[in-house]
Amino acid sequence: MKNYSEKSTQENTLDSLFKNLEAKTFQRKLIKSRDSVIIDVSSPDEFAKGSIPKAINISYQSDDFWERIEPYKDRNDVFVYSHTGHKSVRACALMRNGGFEKDQIFNLEGGYRCWRRGRI
Repeated sequence: MKNYSEKSTQENTLDSLFKNLEAKTFQRKLIKSRDSVIIDVSSPDEFAKGSIPKAINISYQSDDFWERIEPYKDRNDVFVYSHTGHKSVRACALMRNGGFEKDQIFNLEGGYRCWRRGRI
């Protein structure tokens, strides 16, 4: 019988690349951070439908994604999300492979939909 408190292989892999946080933990960490940026990697159309206050939109699918995201390497904390969380996982992995540090990247698990659902 499977123990549902155990993390899946995929969750363990994500945890080895960056911090994948549920909405309330993501919010608490964001509030406490002193040197941070919050980046919505959704498409511009998704971003226009709603976003976390103070977020900037750098679409993961844009041709200039890396050129626009790389300058944030010098920030202590980089908070990343997308509408559903799928694009942000890919963006965080790309950022990690591009030299961002594991303890610097925080992904919003489930994306903006979970943030909004929690009425944060």
